[in-house]
Amino acid sequence: MSIVGAAIVAAILAVILRHTRPEYAVVLGLTSSVIFLLWAVGSIVPIIDLLKELVDKTNLTSEYQEILLKTLGISFITQMGSDCCKDAGENAIAQKVELCGKITIVALSLPLFQDILAVVSSMFSI
Repeated sequence: MSIVGAAIVAAILAVILRHTRPEYAVVLGLTSSVIFLLWAVGSIVPIIDLLKELVDKTNLTSEYQEILLKTLGISFITQMGSDCCKDAGENAIAQKVELCGKITIVALSLPLFQDILAVVSSMFSI
């Protein structure tokens, strides 16, 4: 609730500043976004621990755990970067940030795709 309250205050201030000092509104938006992200990091740690525990129970290799966690991190960072660009009025840059994030996730996941294809092909060769 405190994050929501702070976000509402920041949004109201940004709207007020946008009319008088638009450059300060952009700085306020970016700064508040970074602060909220840092604020949320404390909540992310138990989620990551639970994901690690669940993956350990499934007996997946550590490589798969690493891919999963890196993919989640890339997704969150890419979304935040894209949103910051959109807030600054740079929609074209925001789209490129999202595209780069997607390409990075696909590249990171290639070993997983290779393993899946190996399993599928071995099933059909039986």
